[in-house]
Amino acid sequence: MKETLKTDLLVSIIIPSYNHAIYLPETLDSVLSQTYTNWECIIVNDGSSDNTEEIARQYCKKDARFKYIYQKNSGPATARNTGIINSKGKFILPLDSDDLISKDYLTEAVGIFEANPATKLVCCEVELFGEASGDASVLWKLPKYSFDELLFICMIFTAMYKRSDYDKTSGYNQNMKEGMEDWDFWLSLLTNDDLVYQIPKVHFYYRIRNNSRNRRLFKDEELLKTMFEKIFSNHRNLYEGKINYLYTEYLLHRIYNSHGWRALVIYYKIRDKIFPVNTRRRRVAKFVWNIFSQQGEQ
Repeated sequence: MKETLKTDLLVSIIIPSYNHAIYLPETLDSVLSQTYTNWECIIVNDGSSDNTEEIARQYCKKDARFKYIYQKNSGPATARNTGIINSKGKFILPLDSDDLISKDYLTEAVGIFEANPATKLVCCEVELFGEASGDASVLWKLPKYSFDELLFICMIFTAMYKRSDYDKTSGYNQNMKEGMEDWDFWLSLLTNDDLVYQIPKVHFYYRIRNNSRNRRLFKDEELLKTMFEKIFSNHRNLYEGKINYLYTEYLLHRIYNSHGWRALVIYYKIRDKIFPVNTRRRRVAKFVWNIFSQQGEQ
């Protein structure tokens, strides 16, 4: 299938893939089903040892809007950057190679950008499916977007943004190879004044796998500690501006509710290393911490 692409409205869907050949066809089929047809899809093979290349080339033959790039294994952040650098679209939509998008996602997202060019990013509601959720799909009840919330919880997944805004950043940070690279990028891309539109519909389907990178991350206390520390260190200027949040019940609740008790413990282990605090704040933090410690032991 060949189409004349209008570059000014072209959407570039970027799919890094590392040994996900078993899931890749389903992901690519969700791209093919789009009601918005002015897209290109760049599949970046991040050094896979399975038949990812074979599947990617099959789809390239099936539809000329698919493009294929191979790189030595460098991690998803580098793979996304590679895909975006080689893209031609006005809009970028990153998509992991085991996840899915609804057939109307591009149509709705592009329509929002066209209706209000000041929009910085468009995201949507998320549904979970796969191994850990059983046969039934489950709505992921994410908090509504606010920049203050984003500092501590990532509520943005597979969102569309402008290539011109990406070019103002350093791209996806390669030091986030073990995970959280999306969250890190949103903190680089967005500011408190930016307009982020959350479509009140499910357009993204997040596959839960028992052996996924994110699951392994949250089971490894030392690695999780390292990744939280990288997030805070990469964006120290943002967190210093919100220092009060670091010592309030608000933040404790957000971390606990989103990531569980283990993440809360790790957060406290690295807090003082990154942010020196005065005695009064230490006392407040210790008081709140004691309350939560007692609750955690119950």
